[in-house]
Amino acid sequence: MYILSHFRMLLQPYSSLSMLRIIKPVIQFPVIQILTFTALFCFGTLQAQQAKKEPVEILNTDVLTIFQSDSGEVRQLTGNVQFRQDSVLMFCDSALHYPTLNFLEAHSSVRIVISDTTVITGDELNYDGETKVADLFRNVVMKDGKMTLTTQRLTYYRNSGIAVYPQKGKLVDGENVLISETGFYHTDEAKAYFRRKVVLTNPEFRLETDTLAYHTESKTAFFMDTTYIYTQKDTLYTRDGWYDTRKRYAELYNRSWMRDSTHQITADTLKFDEHYQFGEGIGAVEMMKKDSSATIYGDCAEMLKREGKSLVYAEPWMVYKMEEDTLHITARLFIGTHDSITDSSKVIVLGNVKIVMRNLQGICDSLCYIDGDSVIEMMQDPVLWSEENQMSGDTIRIWMKNETADSMRVLQKCFLISQEDTVGFNQVKGRQIYGKFRDEAIYRMLISGNAESVYFSKNDEKNTYEGLNKSLSNDLLMYFGDNKPVRITFITKPEGEFIPMFEVIDDPVILDDFRWRPEDRPEHNQILSILPWLDAKKYLRP
Repeated sequence: MYILSHFRMLLQPYSSLSMLRIIKPVIQFPVIQILTFTALFCFGTLQAQQAKKEPVEILNTDVLTIFQSDSGEVRQLTGNVQFRQDSVLMFCDSALHYPTLNFLEAHSSVRIVISDTTVITGDELNYDGETKVADLFRNVVMKDGKMTLTTQRLTYYRNSGIAVYPQKGKLVDGENVLISETGFYHTDEAKAYFRRKVVLTNPEFRLETDTLAYHTESKTAFFMDTTYIYTQKDTLYTRDGWYDTRKRYAELYNRSWMRDSTHQITADTLKFDEHYQFGEGIGAVEMMKKDSSATIYGDCAEMLKREGKSLVYAEPWMVYKMEEDTLHITARLFIGTHDSITDSSKVIVLGNVKIVMRNLQGICDSLCYIDGDSVIEMMQDPVLWSEENQMSGDTIRIWMKNETADSMRVLQKCFLISQEDTVGFNQVKGRQIYGKFRDEAIYRMLISGNAESVYFSKNDEKNTYEGLNKSLSNDLLMYFGDNKPVRITFITKPEGEFIPMFEVIDDPVILDDFRWRPEDRPEHNQILSILPWLDAKKYLRP
C-alpha cells in the first residue's frame, strides 16, 4: 500500500490524458505506458511475494554482532560491509540486517551496483528484499550510462527498473541539465519524466515548463504543458510538441508561436530547425512585425531566417489596422524580407492581388509594401478605384501618412475614368498622374505629358448636360468634390473642342486604351470568404 500511495501522489499530475498526449516523436511515450507504471510497481511487488524467497546475503563485514529484538534476529555489521541479492551488490560502512524480514538498513558510503552501467550512491539506505524496493536518503547520486541524477531522496523499484525522486532533483545528460521538483527515471527504457518547475539548460538554449518527458538516448524532450524555449535569437512557446536537443529541431502543436527581435509567427503546427535557421508554419498561420499594425495570415508559411525572408501562401491575407480604416491585401503569395542593418521590412505580394479599404480598392498582379516608408507599389496591370473614379497605368504608388492614404503617383499609360450618370464617361489620360488625398478621398490631381481629357459640361441650374469638352494639353490640374471633377485647369494652352450633347449621344467619345472595369473591383464581402478559420468580420469596418 505504501508503494501504491507513493506513486499515486507522484503520478497525479500525469493523470490527465490531454497532458500525456505526445505526438509523432522519434521516440514514443504512449499514455498507456505511463499509466501502467503503477501497475508495474504493484505487479513487481506481487511477483516478489509469490516467487521463491531470495534472501539478502552478507558477503563481508569487519565486525558482526547478533542480537534479538521484537522483529527477531538482528545482525549489526560494521566496516567494509557488503550484501548481495541475486545480481545486485550493496556496499556501506555499517548496517542492520533483519534476516527474518529480509530487510536491511545501511549507513554511510552507501552504494548499490545494479548493473555494469547503473550505480546508486547515498548516505543511507532502507532495502526491502521481499519487494526489492530501495529507499536512499541524503546526497543520492544515480548513474546510468552517461546520465547522472542527483537528489536528496530516491526510491528505486528493481522489478520495474524505475527510480522515483519526490524531492528536487537534477539530471545531467551530456550538455543537457534538467532540474525539477519531482520526477522518475526508467532505467530499462532510458526515459525520464519531470514535474513542477522543470528547467532544461544547454549551452545553446534554456527550456522552462511544468511537465516534461525526456529520452536520454535520443536527447529528445517532450512537452505536455506550457513550455518556453529560449535560444540565442528566438523564443518559442507551446503546450504540446517535442524538441530534439541534439539536432536542435522542434515540432510544436496546438497554436504555438515563435518570436525573434522583429517578428512573431503563430500556427497550429510549427516546425523549426535551429541549425539551418529554417521554420515552417502549418494551419491558421499569423505573422506580425514588432511595433507594426500589419498582420499576415495564411494556411502555410516558411521562414528562411538566415536570408531574412519569410513566405506565406495558401490563401494569404494581410491586414493593416489603422485608426479610422483597415487595409486588406489578398493574393496567392506573400514574401516578407527584413534588413537587420536598416531595420526595414518589405512585403512582396504576387498573383491576383486585391486591395480593399473603405474608400479605396485596387487590383494588380504584383505589389510591394515597404513598411518603414509606408509605400504601396502596384505593378502588372494595376487598377485603383476611389469612389466613382477608376485609375490605371503601368505602375501605381500610394503613400500612407498617419495611417491613411496621403498621396499617389501613376506611371506610364495613365488613365482616369469616372462614369457621368448614364450619359457617358469622363476621361483623362497622360504619361503620369500625381494625386493628393484629403479625408480619405482624392481632391487634387496633376496629369502631365500629353494630357488628354474628355468631360461633360452640365448646367446645374437646369440639371441638364450641355455637351462634352475634349482637350489636349501638356499638363492639366483637376480638383475634385464629392469624388467628382469640379474644376480643370490647363497648365499650358490647350487644344480642344466642344461637342454638343446631341452629337455625343449619337457618337460617344472614347479615348484610346479605354477600359471600364467595374466587375473587377474587389469588395469587403469577398474578404470574408478568404480564410474560413478566421473571423474576418472583426477586421472589416463600415
